[in-house]
Amino acid sequence: MADEFKLLAHLPFADPETEAVERIAAHLGLPVSRGPEGAPEVNTETFLIYGFVPDEVDRNAVADRFGEDVNLTLVFTDPAVGEGLTPSPIAEQMARSALLLAAVEGARGVMVTDYTADTIILRFADGEVILNQDWPGWAAPEVLAAVPEPRRLESLQGRN
Repeated sequence: MADEFKLLAHLPFADPETEAVERIAAHLGLPVSRGPEGAPEVNTETFLIYGFVPDEVDRNAVADRFGEDVNLTLVFTDPAVGEGLTPSPIAEQMARSALLLAAVEGARGVMVTDYTADTIILRFADGEVILNQDWPGWAAPEVLAAVPEPRRLESLQGRN
């Protein structure tokens, strides 16, 4: 299972990087800290969540590959990479955070493990979340439980 996920999103916030991280931190009951370059992040022993505003090259690549016009990339990563065989806690937090942001009016995005067409985990727009039925991470009960019923699962692919 991947230990890093990227939420490529368009969020209707004046400062998407800060507001998204602050909302996620509040939802998780955790403090916001500042990374090495002063950007907001949620940093614990089991996961790190941070965001950045994508440059024009990244925005064009996301539009070409996934059909999304984005103003934020959120990264969800596990600092304890490869230390165990159980699913990383970050997978559950990634799913919860995506649902939180998907509920924001006007938000849309795609969660991926990489910038290739076959790595979509979920997609959201207009408050509706679609899970990629082909992502193996949904086999972990605690990860799937982060997405309440009823769930919509489909096979999701980006563009090659």
